[in-house]
Amino acid sequence: MSRRTLVVNAAAGVAGDMLLAALLALGASREHVERALRPVGLDTALETSLVDRAGIRATQLVVGDDIEHTPLDEAGLRAACEAASLGPRGRELLSRALDLVLLGERTVHGGHGHALHELGSLDTVLDLVGTAAAFEALDVDGVLLGPVATGLGAAPMAHGVYPIPAPAVAAIAAATGLVVEVRSGAEATTPTGAALLGALTMVRVAEASGAVAAVAYGAGTRDDPDRANVLQALLLDGSDAVAEQIGVVETWLDDLSGEDLGRIADEAIGQGALDAWLLPGLGKKGRPGFELRLVCAPSALESLVAWVHRRTQSPGVRHRLQERSVLSAWFDEVEVHGVSCRIKVTPVGAKCEDDDARELAAVLGASVATARALALARWRESGVSR
Repeated sequence: MSRRTLVVNAAAGVAGDMLLAALLALGASREHVERALRPVGLDTALETSLVDRAGIRATQLVVGDDIEHTPLDEAGLRAACEAASLGPRGRELLSRALDLVLLGERTVHGGHGHALHELGSLDTVLDLVGTAAAFEALDVDGVLLGPVATGLGAAPMAHGVYPIPAPAVAAIAAATGLVVEVRSGAEATTPTGAALLGALTMVRVAEASGAVAAVAYGAGTRDDPDRANVLQALLLDGSDAVAEQIGVVETWLDDLSGEDLGRIADEAIGQGALDAWLLPGLGKKGRPGFELRLVCAPSALESLVAWVHRRTQSPGVRHRLQERSVLSAWFDEVEVHGVSCRIKVTPVGAKCEDDDARELAAVLGASVATARALALARWRESGVSR
């Protein structure tokens, strides 16, 4: 099963126009983006140009003079975004990004329905709607986000000198779990850029692998000769399953007591096994026994074999390196009746972690199966993961 992952490297920061330019350069359909923008009143053709940023050739979004910069209030910004022509995935991303833009404004300025100080204009709508449409057009399964550079210091804004990271950026990062890299320097991340990356955390993955299908760079407005002011984006075509090597250790046990057999799997995990189990069977002359089977990292194979010899007194222990297929996985978290439940998510399903299910069961006075089902239901309702 193929899996497409968008990798966003914002080590030099991010602005909305940088992200949109990078996605267009990555191969997002311009026609799809322009169609999304048309009902908003942004019906001019998208224009980009190639520029140089510290030796890197990057794509810059060209915003025409016909794009308004007059302030919009919250109702105007919402109305413009709601008019966009988008499918479900683009609409979901746009809605989340818009909420984060408004969260940033309210965190800084307070109030409700006020004129938006930094973000209320049609070029903000262009960035939000255009990026949502471009993301939808790329049809990726997940997004891997690197640390986001913010800058550190102070800079003039519309209403005076503000700290960097901009208060709106800091609020958005705190609300979405964006990992930021804070170092002395000019503003590197705008609130719109932070809101778009924050919205993409809905489909964030912890790691990705695959063939690099495309690489693109979105250019920022500022040209710094000492640091390439670009956003790097990669499109990976891979598989849900990643092949890796594991060690396998096996031995036949027919002379251990029931007490020893009951403890040995947990002891093996304490010695470095990734998993351990016992398989019942009949040996020669009809003798009943158990096959102990352990899996481990290749680096732990030798020490684990030695431990099995010592622990079981078995003179013969089989071991080998073997390939296994591992699906990509990540963890979401939901709260149920005050219990934080971790949900392990893979492309083929989701499951509540056993320790958390047991804790929830104890709180509810219910079975573990009931607690597990309740946690999964809450996770599905929350829309935490795609």
